[in-house]
Amino acid sequence: MTREIDQLDSDVDNLLKRNKRRKIDDASAKLAQLDALCNSLAGDTTLAFKKLAELKGLLDDAKAKQGRQDPELAKKLRDIESEALRLERELKDADEQLEDLKKRRNESKRLLDDIKANPDKFTPQQVDGLLTSLDEQLEKG
Repeated sequence: MTREIDQLDSDVDNLLKRNKRRKIDDASAKLAQLDALCNSLAGDTTLAFKKLAELKGLLDDAKAKQGRQDPELAKKLRDIESEALRLERELKDADEQLEDLKKRRNESKRLLDDIKANPDKFTPQQVDGLLTSLDEQLEKG
């Protein structure tokens, strides 16, 4: 009877370890997705800031040259400039959100590295918490 209990205990322990390993692998895959998302978003915001700077330069040139002679055009240019400023604020907000996402991604990466290095120190619930956090980060991204 003791041998059966020991075997059952061993089987349960092995099952929990395999389940934890599967979840760690899932977390690694999700972290890779999050890395790709952050890289894509960083490229998008960089490109958007570059295009916005070009637009603002063109607006400044147009206001200085044609805007002086045509009051209707000057008004339209001011409207476009207001829209550009709104877009700039939105881009800055998006950039701040991206930086926050990167910070949380880095924290998740450190935790995952700790879990991989010492899986026995972490409970399945802690690994589940990491997976949940990664899922939330991917949804927000």
